[in-house]
Amino acid sequence: MHYVALGDRSTTVCITANSPGGLPSLVGPGGPGQQPSLTDDRGHTEVANVSGGGPSEEGFRGRLTTMQPLARDTKWIVVGPSRVDLVGESEPPRVEIESMPDRNAAERYLWGRLSAGRHGPHLGRRPVAIDVAIETLVAAGAIASDNHVINEVRDVFAAFTGQRPHGAIPKPWASLVAGLARQGGTSGIIGLGAVTPPFDDTVVSLEALTVTNGNFELHLAVSPNSAAPMGPMSPSVLGPGIEWWAEDDRENSYLGAIGNWGGGADIGEGSVFYWPALDPQATRLRLMLTGSHERAVITVDLPRSEEWI
Repeated sequence: MHYVALGDRSTTVCITANSPGGLPSLVGPGGPGQQPSLTDDRGHTEVANVSGGGPSEEGFRGRLTTMQPLARDTKWIVVGPSRVDLVGESEPPRVEIESMPDRNAAERYLWGRLSAGRHGPHLGRRPVAIDVAIETLVAAGAIASDNHVINEVRDVFAAFTGQRPHGAIPKPWASLVAGLARQGGTSGIIGLGAVTPPFDDTVVSLEALTVTNGNFELHLAVSPNSAAPMGPMSPSVLGPGIEWWAEDDRENSYLGAIGNWGGGADIGEGSVFYWPALDPQATRLRLMLTGSHERAVITVDLPRSEEWI
């Protein structure tokens, strides 16, 4: 068991099952075919839904999430047939709210077409049609045809789709392209347990940072759910929602995209997958959850390679 998130709506346990049986060995008394269950120290049991990376060389690594919460002050949890005593709550990372400089709405929209979920390896089968957006904004008088941002956006789009850009790629986008050659790395999990103050009328609860062979993702919840860009939909003309930027202490930048996602209108929950792979020499990561006018910055100290759990 890597960490436990005891919320007021659900309980989540992140596990690796080191057994030939993998997930089936966790079902407990119900036997094969039954969903895993979690039980607190009051004897209250909840069936858990399964999500995560599936089978691996170590077994099954994933997350078990209940539909209703267990006791938030429970001293132990039974996962399938095994009881695990809980240790003290970890110290959450520092969270700061920073103001963002004002940007032209049309420029912000164009960059949002690249940063808000369909970028780089996440472009999918239907890449963003950036030229149509540019032509529409120019025709509407929202942006001048000679605005330097137009060429910059086109160059970044070209680099992300395997084409040759005409000019130099601006920061921080150049770092993303340079990092694509970085592959492999450490694996581990950092429990976060951090909740941001409101920024751009949005609150984000960060559960954990998971790194698998250098590729990292965030497990989190966002309120309201409309703040998170989801699926193949283009960002609204009112703004791209949250842009999931990160940077490390070696001047590398990273950009995230919504992966698995669910929830209702008030709260959305799921994962944000970042690229490129994490620099194995990095010792600190700044997660920059960026809105139109404000951003939440969460500073995470990274363990040395031998200290990952």
